[in-house]
Amino acid sequence: LIMAGFGMGHVIMGACCMAFCFGLNGTLESKVSQAYGDKSYEECGLWLNRGRLISTLIMVPVSILFNSSGFMLRAIGQDERLAGYAHEFVTWMIPGAWAMV
Repeated sequence: LIMAGFGMGHVIMGACCMAFCFGLNGTLESKVSQAYGDKSYEECGLWLNRGRLISTLIMVPVSILFNSSGFMLRAIGQDERLAGYAHEFVTWMIPGAWAMV
């Protein structure tokens, strides 16, 4: 049951956070590459800091979603203990998800 909770938490992280945030960072990669190609190194730094700010702002609603994941899983009919384990996993992974993003 603990392993199932870990798997459910991992799916929640992948679907609700990582896929979305990696897509945002993909646009950042192209903007920084263009600025670097133009030898505009200051603009590279600007895009990097803008990306950091946007990623941090995106993590606020994602963190709220992660904190309510146990309730949402129980609402759709998941086992009480499985929902608790998944909730515990994603709650502990908020700082790691933010750092990864």
